[in-house]
Amino acid sequence: MDWSRLEKTQNTNEEAKINVIQQWPAGSRTSDKVPTEFVYTEDGSWETLKWGFQAQAPDLSPGVIRWTKLLLDPDYTNLVPEAQEASKKIPHNKAVTELVTDYLSALRAHITETLTAVYGLTFLKRSKLKYILTVPAIWSEKAKETHLEAAGKAGYGSKEELVLISEPQAASIAAFRSLGHGPLRVSELFLQRAYSLSEAITI
Repeated sequence: MDWSRLEKTQNTNEEAKINVIQQWPAGSRTSDKVPTEFVYTEDGSWETLKWGFQAQAPDLSPGVIRWTKLLLDPDYTNLVPEAQEASKKIPHNKAVTELVTDYLSALRAHITETLTAVYGLTFLKRSKLKYILTVPAIWSEKAKETHLEAAGKAGYGSKEELVLISEPQAASIAAFRSLGHGPLRVSELFLQRAYSLSEAITI
């Protein structure tokens, strides 16, 4: 299953506090993750996209699109059955990058709505948001570049403004925080096991 974890930070004199977005459209409970799956309605626009928990409605099941991020790297499409299945559901009038851009656009609209509710529209307009995107560790440079382009078209910022980190790195950071450990200090050692293909691609 493909998940997106979104966090917003507040400036403090100490290490920034992480606040996790847990409310999602059509979500029946709070969750710090949302399924990366979506369904297009008749007009085919991202504004009317049914995404995340909305796409889990039983009547929408036949048209649900998943694993799209994986398709950004053609080198691995034929290696992963889920990617091959996803490729069969690409609408005829859409390119893979458009699918990713549409999903990211809907996701960003929800981020903006959530931050506006917390901080207010005036404060948000004055603030500079910086987005950090996670990518599979085995992705090619071309796939990373394509992902940045899709995010840029979705309004996340230019390639120069966006930050990419690998999913294993993101998982390590999350593990450190969950254990109450601060940033690594000089001479500290952190061991991270190797990831297999199926583990590294956690779209």
